[in-house]
Amino acid sequence: MYDPVIDALILQEAERLRIKRTTIENTEIEQRCVYSLINEGAKILEEGITYRPGDIDVIWSYGYGFP
Repeated sequence: MYDPVIDALILQEAERLRIKRTTIENTEIEQRCVYSLINEGAKILEEGITYRPGDIDVIWSYGYGFP
């Protein structure tokens, strides 16, 4: 849901902090999300929380509903 008041606050704060706003394409958002999952999976394996990569696939499929 779009709220023009919130949008104005975000724009005002970005300007105050000198944050340059850019447009991010959907594919980049998807890549950022998937790469985060991949990195977290690698950390889980490295820390020995799971025994094999297939365990992470099970979590993604059944825990997150990720295809």
